[in-house]
Amino acid sequence: MKRTYEIVLVFHPTLNEEKMHQHIKKVHDFINTYHGNIITEDHWGNRKLAYKIKKVTTGIYHFIKCEAEPEIVSELRKYFSTVSEEIIRYSVIKVETRNVITAQKNIPVSKQILNTTEEEKSSSYTDEKNAVVE
Repeated sequence: MKRTYEIVLVFHPTLNEEKMHQHIKKVHDFINTYHGNIITEDHWGNRKLAYKIKKVTTGIYHFIKCEAEPEIVSELRKYFSTVSEEIIRYSVIKVETRNVITAQKNIPVSKQILNTTEEEKSSSYTDEKNAVVE
């Protein structure tokens, strides 16, 4: 069963673009290997870190949101640990999807009126206290 993941990579600020693109391509290969697909991808560029990591204060951020099999997480962690000099931090987070069901009684009266059909609207009116009266 595929799951949705957000992957954030923080590259060392002195890493050249060619090497960075090789690592990003390797992550794409992992995603393809585990029957995944990329939903969105964004290069955030050079940003200041919240605290020093390995004596550096900035890093090059790259974000990938993808769907893949759960086994990808352990494989990505293994890979990232082998290139720890070039990828100074990483994060792989499973995105939770929740179905939100709102009970009609918890919706304000004004919102309930907006969600009614034209026939229901014509058969009800609002009194001076904004309560629906039928």
